[in-house]
Amino acid sequence: MRRLSVLCLLTATLSGAATAAPLPEAAQALAGRCGLAAWSQVDEIRYTFNVQSSRGETHRSWVWEPRTGRVTLTSPDATEEITYNHGGPPMSEGDPLRETDHRFINDKYWLLFPLHLAWDSGVTVTDDGPQPAPFGLGTLPSLTAHYGGEGGYTPGDSYQLHLGEDGLPVAWTFRSGGEGEGRPMTWDGWSRLGPLLLSLDHTNPESGTRLWFTDVSATIGGEVVTPQPLE
Repeated sequence: MRRLSVLCLLTATLSGAATAAPLPEAAQALAGRCGLAAWSQVDEIRYTFNVQSSRGETHRSWVWEPRTGRVTLTSPDATEEITYNHGGPPMSEGDPLRETDHRFINDKYWLLFPLHLAWDSGVTVTDDGPQPAPFGLGTLPSLTAHYGGEGGYTPGDSYQLHLGEDGLPVAWTFRSGGEGEGRPMTWDGWSRLGPLLLSLDHTNPESGTRLWFTDVSATIGGEVVTPQPLE
């Protein structure tokens, strides 16, 4: 299976389950601020996941109905739309929808990661206190989410979030298998999508890699909303 180095953040968990241990206060505050309590109101969310790196460009458009699990993918290299029901354990090797599900989980983790801190089972979230942040951002309050070593598409991964003065991430560092120097990216473009708060632009200024979201909208309580920049 192809893997975008820097970008495959496919965890070992399923959304909608309780965490393995109580969340640190900063993680609870982050998930709450990003719309945890309002998520049950979301009927549908649409977005296009874009990546530009030394390996080329990737664009994938998703429509997700969280209540039913229905997911639809369209992409420039696809000859037709792919629609399936997302939910349950990771798909088995040989399942024709496994790669699609793999990509869907990757892309929605980039969009909704603060909510996954509260949704996911098999994750341990720790408050690391002040830690060195990448890209010359100084020393910042940090949280680490470490996923268990079994299950999922890429078990054992960890994600260290570096928080700004407002408590929102300004960058994170991904470590495959929870080890190594990690692959940092910024968290920019914070926007409101109805009651949700999303980071829509991520870059690594050292490598030139950029990951961003376009065509974002959601149907919430029967009303279609689009992103508004956070002021």
